[in-house]
Amino acid sequence: MEDVHQKGINVFVEEHTFGLFCLYMQACPPHQNDVSFKSRHNSHVLRCPLTMSSFPSLPPRADLEHLFCAFPKGAESLMALHDDLLRKDDSELTIGERELFTAFVSVLNTCDYCFGAHRTTAEAFGVDPHTISQLMSDIETADIPERLKPLLKFSEKVTKRESVLPADTRAVFDAGWSEQTLQDILMITCLYNFMNRLVDGAGLSPKLSYERPSAGELERRRNGTYLEWGKKAGFISR
Repeated sequence: MEDVHQKGINVFVEEHTFGLFCLYMQACPPHQNDVSFKSRHNSHVLRCPLTMSSFPSLPPRADLEHLFCAFPKGAESLMALHDDLLRKDDSELTIGERELFTAFVSVLNTCDYCFGAHRTTAEAFGVDPHTISQLMSDIETADIPERLKPLLKFSEKVTKRESVLPADTRAVFDAGWSEQTLQDILMITCLYNFMNRLVDGAGLSPKLSYERPSAGELERRRNGTYLEWGKKAGFISR
């Protein structure tokens, strides 16, 4: 059995090694393949922040699985809502486009955890990571379909709590979208404002795999639902 003193040393070394790694990551200039962009309001590079969990019972670098396994109340309903809004094929928007909105809202809120997770998921469903970078820099010049831009501007206003004017919704309808799609985007925007605050308030740490997702990780996201993820993670009963 491992000596208690030695175990304490191991934990100390692990934590401080990780801390030095994160400081190195923050100090280094962005790699050419990093998702790096300058928005109209802030500069943002997905990095490894020195985040500590808000809950003493969770690991220092806890993630969403840790949080929901420890406190599962409401998690299954939340994942069902994710599937309803982001995975069903009854929308005018593709799954990749809907995941793009979750990443967009997350970067407006400077939530590294959700931005990294949903940039990866959007990529899994065919969205070019460089397109995401362009979008975060400027909606107008981003290489995306023109008819998506009024929806993005609407989502941005809702996230920033700016007044939504009749002209904003009229631009959405003039682009050919239905009222149902406007409601879908409103729901997705609200959901990800909630998720951003949940993970930030809990002090959750982004996974290193978000920066360089493997082919296997992309395939797993492409072939799974949020409820299935919850079951595999163990916070939803099978």
